[in-house]
Amino acid sequence: MPFSRIMTPVQPAELDILQRVFDKICAEHHLPKLGPDAEALALILVRQLQNGIKDERELAALGSGLMHHA
Repeated sequence: MPFSRIMTPVQPAELDILQRVFDKICAEHHLPKLGPDAEALALILVRQLQNGIKDERELAALGSGLMHHA
């Protein structure tokens, strides 16, 4: 998925949250950090953050739930 679809810039503090959540989900689900599944996860997390979900635990639960349904 192209990065041009991310319209609103992510702030440094938000990027830190996204990175921690992404790393945690990848580790828990043995997901390689490079590849289409990881890219899709990252895009979903960014969009959810931009839609107002800024709580790290909530983002992690959402991302982990997506991995269980994949």
